[in-house]
Amino acid sequence: MNYLSLNELIEKRKEEILIGNYSYNFYNQMCRNWKQLLDFLQKNNLSYDDNSKQLYLDYQKNNKSHKDYLYTIHSINALEGLNALKLKTKSSRIINNHYEINISNYNKEILEKYKQEMKNYNSEVTITKKIKLTKDIMVFFENESIDNYEKLTLSVIQKFINKYYDSSYYIRKNYNWALKMFLNFLYESKYTISNYSVLIDKIKYHAPISLVTIWEPEELEKIVNNLVDESDVEKRNKAIVLLAIRLGIRFIDIKNLQFSNIDWENNTITFIHHKTKVEIQLPLFEDVGIAIINYVQNGRPKTDSKYIFVTHDDKASKLSDTANIEKYLIKTYQKANIDYLSKARKGIHTFRHTLASSMLKANIPMEIIASTLGHVNIESTRNYLKIDTNSLKKCFLEDDTNE
Repeated sequence: MNYLSLNELIEKRKEEILIGNYSYNFYNQMCRNWKQLLDFLQKNNLSYDDNSKQLYLDYQKNNKSHKDYLYTIHSINALEGLNALKLKTKSSRIINNHYEINISNYNKEILEKYKQEMKNYNSEVTITKKIKLTKDIMVFFENESIDNYEKLTLSVIQKFINKYYDSSYYIRKNYNWALKMFLNFLYESKYTISNYSVLIDKIKYHAPISLVTIWEPEELEKIVNNLVDESDVEKRNKAIVLLAIRLGIRFIDIKNLQFSNIDWENNTITFIHHKTKVEIQLPLFEDVGIAIINYVQNGRPKTDSKYIFVTHDDKASKLSDTANIEKYLIKTYQKANIDYLSKARKGIHTFRHTLASSMLKANIPMEIIASTLGHVNIESTRNYLKIDTNSLKKCFLEDDTNE
């Protein structure tokens, strides 16, 4: 019997994720974790077997730089997928809240009451997220000998906040949000005498500058040349990506496009911008028009839907999110030999930033750039272009205060 090597298992698992119903973020998480696994095995001169897998999980769990159990979750997901592939069984993604966290019976009762209250004003997704974070908070308090919340003190709360001080902006924000909601519940349910939740409002956050990829012309050409349209879904996705690349249209506006928005005789697309509610008219470039026609005639499901782009299932309804587009882009980047695992974002929205940047480099007036993007305020356009500081320094930006 021929056994696949670890690298071969990883590559096959990557293909499974691209085909399956997984998000772009999940794909990136798994890739990062497999790299950590390979580095761990190489550093410790280990081969990939059941023993080394457990050693790796123990390493991830005990790593002091890891602030919560999510890192272990990612590790388990990464290894579970490889193991299922090796054994030729079906792989299942482990959902965060399925990872068991042991809490005392006292906390279990409180958590159940908290969960019931949340059902009155939270969605299932929000409840799941809150429960996971609240369990972490409860475990921390238990480790600080808080077996009754009447014993809760400011110093213990501050200690929990400090635990995540060096974590990312989003981890700190999520845990402090969950802590505030939980402390407020404890006070309103009379588990604590003081409402400590008001202290969380005093914590200030400074969102990090999010790096966005600005594609070079030759990179864009490689991307366009590698947009496949072999399947029906790929025909749809190619047209969507071309609309984003050539015209800088947001995904939410692309998915809302109707047949009535396209004037084939005059080669224009006219629609109401979802965010600013202003009407935008853009030219319908030849390759974009060809891609749309190819999809409508040869790939689109038979449906009476007024929307151009629809789901390829029994409902054939309007698209809801970018998950399928992200997987399509990953496939395109792979085919074009473009690095897509760096921290800078490389989703469909980057093409909008790239178009704005290229227009600026071509000395196109800021007003026209803003009009193309559908911005009402030119300051919004300038925010898009902050990353392109070299072009901004060279380009004279007219003052719009008198308009």
